[in-house]
Amino acid sequence: MTRTWHEHEKGSNMTMNTAQNTILAKQTNKGGLLGGSRDLFHFLKKNQSTPPLQTSTEDLLKSAYKMLEQAEHNLQERDQRINALENILTTDELTRLTNRRGFYASFKGELDRTNRANNQGGILIMIDLDHFKTINDTFGHLAGDEALKTVGAFLLSTIRDMDIAARIGGDEFILLFSNTSIAQAMKRIKTLGTELNNLSFEWEGKTIKLHASLGLKEYKQSDSIDGIIEDADKRMYQDKKSKAQTRH
Repeated sequence: MTRTWHEHEKGSNMTMNTAQNTILAKQTNKGGLLGGSRDLFHFLKKNQSTPPLQTSTEDLLKSAYKMLEQAEHNLQERDQRINALENILTTDELTRLTNRRGFYASFKGELDRTNRANNQGGILIMIDLDHFKTINDTFGHLAGDEALKTVGAFLLSTIRDMDIAARIGGDEFILLFSNTSIAQAMKRIKTLGTELNNLSFEWEGKTIKLHASLGLKEYKQSDSIDGIIEDADKRMYQDKKSKAQTRH
């Protein structure tokens, strides 16, 4: 039996609704609005009135999926731009370590992990360079920058994927050892302190040796970020004071 134009248009409406539902399902799986989806549905509705000899249902679906692929590509590019921007905002430009903003965000996530299901905590290590001002005053600020970069590269080389190395300002650094205890990590911490205090770099024909003071704080459930950092900071200054007294 020959279908009337009204019957064909009704069938096309059902087909377009099916295509639209399929696209919306994919859009939902992507977790948000896809760029170009509004234009896609406008295109489908516009072509509903096109006679069947000019535009087939298959052509409509091909065009729809082509626009969907482009929308998905646009979403991927957007996510890449967002990730790049987040990296810029949370990375210290000089040392390539995590910066203060990034550290606090990561540490909050780490404490949330610790507070879930009685998970093991970890260790925060506060690091402060000794006599950094002397390096700046004697050799200049570019030499000071080189000292910071030397320490940053060393810290990055010592951490595991689950750990965090951050520069939180000036010559202050923080290491965060996740999911461990001082008893478990003591050998690693001693090696870290020894190697850190044997770092050096060449500057204008001279070897500049670096030294640092460390303060440790084991954190666990219910500890606060500020309290952990304050305790580690106090212990770091105790280490610095102890070394100064030993030299005199």
